[in-house]
Amino acid sequence: MMYLPKGEDQELSLLFMHYLLKSRRFQVVYLGGNLPLEDVETAYGIHKPDFVYTIITEPFRKVPVQDYVDKLVFTCPESEVLLSGMQVMANPIKTEKGKSRILVGLEETQQFLSDLS
Repeated sequence: MMYLPKGEDQELSLLFMHYLLKSRRFQVVYLGGNLPLEDVETAYGIHKPDFVYTIITEPFRKVPVQDYVDKLVFTCPESEVLLSGMQVMANPIKTEKGKSRILVGLEETQQFLSDLS
């Protein structure tokens, strides 16, 4: 399952990731952009994905990025949360093995997808 958080404008990057997944024949639920966490939670309850992918490049104004990541991991307890974008690389984000992972750059992302195949 993939989406962009509310206020995030990296839809082209998300569409490219969607293409990478579909070209490897992965089943993908594309939620689109500008989604509040409540909508992600609803979709998660319906689809129960193995992975939830999002891009965070814009700084959050109301909560620290770590708080958002923690809420997302809590919201999707049976999935591994995959994160990319400038804010997850620029801020010291704590990840927990099997719960969340930061994908740094296209090469690492492609390697991760290859390992899944």
